[in-house]
Amino acid sequence: MAISKKASFLLILLVGVVGIIMKFLLNPFSSKEAAKPVDNTEIVVEDVPGEVPTPIPTPTEPAPTPVAKVTSPEIPAKATAKKISLNTSYKSPAGMEDVGFVLNMDASGVVSSAEAIIHATNRESVKYQTSFRDNFNAAIVGKKLSDLSSVDRVGKASLTTGAFNASLSKLKAQI
Repeated sequence: MAISKKASFLLILLVGVVGIIMKFLLNPFSSKEAAKPVDNTEIVVEDVPGEVPTPIPTPTEPAPTPVAKVTSPEIPAKATAKKISLNTSYKSPAGMEDVGFVLNMDASGVVSSAEAIIHATNRESVKYQTSFRDNFNAAIVGKKLSDLSSVDRVGKASLTTGAFNASLSKLKAQI
């Protein structure tokens, strides 16, 4: 299929116009000097009770002026989200097995996400820990950790569930 000269010219013109429009939309007030790359990366410090995370300035931004923080003893510090974790062991038919638990909680102490870390070495234990891990999040998300006394068997993994239930007091101590 041959393209006529007129169609080719219109296509080239259209591509040029679209390019100019895109350049203006992406950088409307740029000068003809070469643009310097901008690093928009922000590093946020988290899990500081009573404070809102503050972005650390990147090299392209001026450092913020320090501001004195005045606190009043009458106003309680605002609770923040928290991440807690624990590694533990339990006895299986194959011997002692290790497993880890990581819980993310919102400011009110409600579990927002949960993860089980597989440390088992025996093939059967790995199978059960994997089943526990795959069902663990759904078993405790939305529950307040301080109110949790135990969970029912998760993912048909009674020994891993037992290890989590036995670890609840140590997890609660980290709140």
